[in-house]
Amino acid sequence: MNINKIFRKTFFIKKLIKYILLKNRESFPRLLSIELTNACNSNCIMCPRSKLTRIITRMDFELFKKIIDDCKGYNLKKINLFWFGETFIYPELPSAIKYIKENLPKTKINISTNGALVNEKIAEEIINSGLDTLNFDIDGATKLTFESIRKNLNYEEVTENVKNFINHRKKLKKKKPKVSVTIIKMDKTINEIDSFIDYWKDIVDHVGVSDYNTWLGAVEDRNVGKRKKKSRKGKFTFPCDHPFNELVIAADGTATMCCLDWDCSEEVGNLKKNSVKEIWTGEKLKEKRQLLIENKYDRIPICRNCNSFIFQERSVWANVWQ
Repeated sequence: MNINKIFRKTFFIKKLIKYILLKNRESFPRLLSIELTNACNSNCIMCPRSKLTRIITRMDFELFKKIIDDCKGYNLKKINLFWFGETFIYPELPSAIKYIKENLPKTKINISTNGALVNEKIAEEIINSGLDTLNFDIDGATKLTFESIRKNLNYEEVTENVKNFINHRKKLKKKKPKVSVTIIKMDKTINEIDSFIDYWKDIVDHVGVSDYNTWLGAVEDRNVGKRKKKSRKGKFTFPCDHPFNELVIAADGTATMCCLDWDCSEEVGNLKKNSVKEIWTGEKLKEKRQLLIENKYDRIPICRNCNSFIFQERSVWANVWQ
């Protein structure tokens, strides 16, 4: 087979994969991120909270139930029950998890938390609620590093909360939620990554190391080494996966095109007025997706300084577009 035939065959296969991927994703999101509250008990150095113009609020529980009811009958793979706030501030959290499990039993539920409020009082309720996975964000293997990054939090308190949660799960003889801890790889943590993994690997179910994102250029880029150069000088050469995969819903019902759109600058609908289906298949999101397909990132203001390509560039999705 000559080079032209190989090229044509590869081109056809990629075109077919693109078509299948788009068809599978255009009818309904695979992932829903729901912000129960945008309030937070911390002030982390990698978070643009100080620039937030949105009103600090929490989601009305009736609105939450309406959103979940919108998803009945669709193949929703997963719900992230968190976004730009600390989920454990939300007083009806156990009830929210139970409502999802009762109405969307096949949908996985994930929460990521800073861990400060996951005390023994709420642990049993969360374990019995049906939650599938719980991630604790712990940026540092030492008290000094952790508290210099996740300001207003106490290292001993958070780490004890993780261990107590695991022990409580054992006492209740439960296998879920699976518990993970995550550290962000950045200038302040780079020398503690190995010790972090060594410390937690035999305590929790999974240890993760995340790359550093700049929240659309809103915070200082703290990536290190080759990653830093790529983050600062690179760019998307393929359509960003987020608007094709995930719908993000803020505490006031606003829907945005991206999980990094922390101030909801690119609103694509509101769940007080529209259904999840209507927003996902609506013209606003279709227009945004087409601009990404055409590599016209400069036409979407929030996308101009985004470094999220460093998280996606090795994915199947990215490679079929290149």
